[in-house]
Order: sequence, then C-alpha cells, then structure tokens
Amino acid sequence: MKEMLLGGLGLFALCQLVHIAVWRVRVPVAYPLWLLGVFVALPTVGLGGWLGWLALSGSPLLTGGLLVQAFGAYVLHGALSGVYAIAYPGVIHFSPTTEIAKAIAKSGERGVTAAELDLPLFGAEHMVGLRLDNLAKAGMIERRAGRLAATAKGARIARVFVAFRRLLALPELGGG
Repeated sequence: MKEMLLGGLGLFALCQLVHIAVWRVRVPVAYPLWLLGVFVALPTVGLGGWLGWLALSGSPLLTGGLLVQAFGAYVLHGALSGVYAIAYPGVIHFSPTTEIAKAIAKSGERGVTAAELDLPLFGAEHMVGLRLDNLAKAGMIERRAGRLAATAKGARIARVFVAFRRLLALPELGGG
C-alpha cells in the first residue's frame, strides 16, 4: 500500500514538474491538450514502457505484486490529475468567485460591504471578453463577419454539458 501511495504521489509530482517546466518556457495556447499530454499520455507511455521493458528483460522486479502496485499508483495519479485538471481553469482564468474572495481577504479584519467590492472587475472585458478569447483559442467558437458562431467542436462540447446538466436535473443557468 505504501508503494502505491508513494508511487502515485511521485508520478503526479513528476508530471507537475514537467507541467511547470513547459509553462515556464511558454504557456501553450491549446493548454487542455498539453495537460492531457503531460498528465495522461506521458505517465501512461512512461509507466507502460517501464513495465514492458521489465517484462522483456525477464527482470525479477515484475514479480511480487509490482503490477498491482503500479496500477494502484497509476490510479492515484489519475485521481490527483483529474482534480488538478478540474481546478486548473480557476487558476489561470479570471474567476469572479476568486476575485471576490481575494478582495474580501485583502480587507483584513475590517471586512467589506458588498457595495465596497471592486465592481470594475466584473465589466464586459473580464466577464465576457476573456472567455470569448479562450473559447476562440480552444477552437470552440469562431468570428464570422462580426458575429460569433460555435464550431462543430464547440457545439459538441456544449451539447455534452447541457445533457449532463439535464441528467443531474439542474436548471439551464446556475444552480448545482
């Protein structure tokens, strides 16, 4: 069990270091694909290659539950990576909730009233403009003759989210 825990944490930490190194050089425009590459493809190929090499070389390391330990470590890494991927957009993009929390925390013991919050943060530039830029960069929308249109990819992804919200019996806007 300890080997699974340490292996999963180590695999996630290694992927995190690769992620940080790549982002320090240049933040990828198609960051969701890069996140998949770093946190899914890289460990899958690496772990699979290592286990394959052990098997082909006839190494005795492959005995004694190593496959179970490697699988457990991989599952833990996958769980950590999934949580990280879900939280990541909140880290890199403008988040109204995060901005409100930062403004309240900045006020210290004094606190703030709702009227004192820095409402210019919630203008069209931050609330809509940044999101439109991100959707365009991700290939989910395109601009045509001054209008915005969903691409086939964007429409497909939107349908998935709408279907999932309906499955959870959530209203179309907000809630949940």
